[in-house]
Amino acid sequence: MSAPANDDAPYYKDLDHNLGYKPIVRAFTYMNAYSVTGWRQLPIYYYEREWVDGIGFAIVGRTVTYEHINNNTIRFYGSQDREIAVQLFLEPREDAWYE
Repeated sequence: MSAPANDDAPYYKDLDHNLGYKPIVRAFTYMNAYSVTGWRQLPIYYYEREWVDGIGFAIVGRTVTYEHINNNTIRFYGSQDREIAVQLFLEPREDAWYE
């Protein structure tokens, strides 16, 4: 996965786990947006209403996603103050899931 465009997800937060490998990630966020309500699994692309000067309300696409920055850090992208619940699946040995 790659970083989303700044307009889709203007904020990010890093999760440093220091495991030395890229664990499997299962993450959820609580959505209360245009036509999407409840806990949803990441990555998710959704729409919300936003006030645009000179135009009025517009429907704008947004993204909440994540990526592995390196073997010890996961970066989550989304809007400010977004609640994200994360589960990391730890491997009995390095990269065992990818064999």
